[in-house]
Amino acid sequence: MLLNGSRAVGGARLDSNYDLIWIVKDRAYQRRSDRVTLVEHRLRADSRAIEITYENVETLRRLSHDGETSGAAFASSSVLVDKTGEIVPLITAIAARTGKLARERVAEEYDSYLNGFLHSLKSWSRGDDLGARAHAAESGLHLVRALFGLEGGVAPYPDQWSARLAELDAQGWQPGFFHTAVLRLLYAPDPPFQQMLERRVGRLMESRGVRHAWRYDLQRLRAVKYDEL
Repeated sequence: MLLNGSRAVGGARLDSNYDLIWIVKDRAYQRRSDRVTLVEHRLRADSRAIEITYENVETLRRLSHDGETSGAAFASSSVLVDKTGEIVPLITAIAARTGKLARERVAEEYDSYLNGFLHSLKSWSRGDDLGARAHAAESGLHLVRALFGLEGGVAPYPDQWSARLAELDAQGWQPGFFHTAVLRLLYAPDPPFQQMLERRVGRLMESRGVRHAWRYDLQRLRAVKYDEL
């Protein structure tokens, strides 16, 4: 039995549900799959809602060897009960593999962040307010993934960001700065702010040996002067 979600990572509120993953053997998993009962909701008057997702142990074995992004949910889980002694080592192996994958994808996520940054500023220059804001918001998603990947971690789901973005302060951000920066990318991504953030991200990436392939467009848009909005 695994505890997952906000209660596993320390971001739970008083009204947060309990998200559990129940690991069962293949035959029991198949029976539940045939009955379409792989997800179960339990409601009690004296407790928060409980959601149980059933998974077969073979999935954990496969993820511990092959690894993929779908393993992130297991990697961030806490083991509550391990009757066979097999589950704890599997979860540890899955966490190691998903962390390795996240590190390998840093350059890709960084490139996607820069792509959003460039298109946002180009949209601003054309007077396309909606396009500029949409590209900025998308760039923020890739930036969070890239920065967590730098530390060998998988980015949390957005509804856990409020509780976990502070983990990135150790990269050299002032306490609370990055949390505020992500908010601004989502609701007030004016060009001067985006340019400042991109410079700081670029210095961090360069210090970690992460390179990008952007040249002319990036240098040009870094130099464009915008009035504060």
